[in-house]
Amino acid sequence: MEAVQGEKRVRGRGRGSRFLALSHAALDRLWSIPTTNRLNLALTYITLLAGTGSDHRLSKWSAKACEQYLGLGKPRAKAAIDELIAANLIRRSDRSTMLAPQYEFLEL
Repeated sequence: MEAVQGEKRVRGRGRGSRFLALSHAALDRLWSIPTTNRLNLALTYITLLAGTGSDHRLSKWSAKACEQYLGLGKPRAKAAIDELIAANLIRRSDRSTMLAPQYEFLEL
């Protein structure tokens, strides 16, 4: 009998590459933040979280990703990001610039 060899798996590709983790504490915090549009706030948080690496701490996705993947306009996404920063769910990293924003997810 011949042994079947699978193709070599490249890390970060294939199964499991589109994965994010949302804690119950973060979800509870999202619902407790005072906002005028809860849906924009929650979807923006989840979109930024989807842009993190395997440690779920740093995201280089921004309002542009919200526009691309959600169809949410940049001004609304920026307002939601500002609300998330004010609520201490995320913060701008030290390496963040206007042209290349980076966000860190804070421990809850």
